[in-house]
Amino acid sequence: DSEHSRFCLSVVHWNATRTRLVSCDVNGRIIVWKAEIRGDLTELKQYDTGGSAVRQALFCPVLIIRGEKTGESLMARTIVFVGTERGTLIVADDLGESRQVQNLGESVEHLLFYEQERRLVVLTRGAILAQLRVSEDGKLIPVMTMKLSVAGNGSIRQVCWAGPGLLAAATGESMIRFFNLNSDDSYVVPLASSGL
Repeated sequence: DSEHSRFCLSVVHWNATRTRLVSCDVNGRIIVWKAEIRGDLTELKQYDTGGSAVRQALFCPVLIIRGEKTGESLMARTIVFVGTERGTLIVADDLGESRQVQNLGESVEHLLFYEQERRLVVLTRGAILAQLRVSEDGKLIPVMTMKLSVAGNGSIRQVCWAGPGLLAAATGESMIRFFNLNSDDSYVVPLASSGL
């Protein structure tokens, strides 16, 4: 019986190898699970956001090593990024470490990982885009933060990769917005002109 049994789940996310699952609830509880071969889940660690509902979770797809070269054994760890309703960005792992790395001031709506550049890409409810580089030891280093120009209420409803470093976004308009993270360029493709 986990702590989640009292609250509604808001996010569940598997890592790429299906060996870890993170579950998060509307009360801010985060649980990292180990998936057993026969399908059972074993709770590894629990974290708390301080009561802010979790909106997004994403496992880091690159290997993070914990330990020093001074004799301590090196150990791989599984890192998960968590974004909350209050705009807090948290990094947690399956070994018991958790820390708040940034507060964006508004709900984290999308988390993506730009693997070629080792960057976490964060989009907020008000179309703030932040990029943070993931170092070899798992620390996040801010690269840039910018406000995206989006018409209407300014929200990005859905976002996906359209190519390396190129985001495609649905914003509730009759067009697809593209954001190039390498050149900081953006452009739109009206759906009427594309034949869609």
